[in-house]
Amino acid sequence: MILNHDLDWSKVGSISTGSGYVRDAFQLKFGDPTRELLPAGMAIYKFNAYPTLGAGVITDDTGLSPWWSPVESFKHDAGLEQKMKIAQLNGVSLREWGRLTSVIKENWSTLDFLLEVRLKFPVYAWFGGFKGMNRLDSGAQSKRNTELEARSSVNKLPGGATQFYIPNLTVGYLMSHKFTKMN
Repeated sequence: MILNHDLDWSKVGSISTGSGYVRDAFQLKFGDPTRELLPAGMAIYKFNAYPTLGAGVITDDTGLSPWWSPVESFKHDAGLEQKMKIAQLNGVSLREWGRLTSVIKENWSTLDFLLEVRLKFPVYAWFGGFKGMNRLDSGAQSKRNTELEARSSVNKLPGGATQFYIPNLTVGYLMSHKFTKMN
């Protein structure tokens, strides 16, 4: 069976994230996220605070974050290389561009690493736009590396990029992975 074959958006959107629900992280103005079959061999990425897949001993059963984006172009997402070019053309680092467009709150992550993985097996994911959110949760401490990441005067992260939500993803579904230190 393909991972998440038995799930639909009503179930996935209702998954708790601790501070809300999965549906709260998606821009729903133009409709619900679409259920997509990601093939074996597909590369996806995320911004990470650390150069490891998880805490402690890593096994095939180690759970992974469900939040990812496509490395190559996918539907209307131009892929990671284009995002790097857009960041450069806008005079900001990929770290800064990622925080703004992928809506990664300052109290969630330092964004010190880019994690790219390649899927070993096909999986079902939900694809849609990042919903804008506050830059920092009220009363929370920022983890932003102030030497490498400038801070905008805007208190909102606008979003604009796209994301996959892949529940139940574990290390065993990965063919390969690599970490790149972010500037």
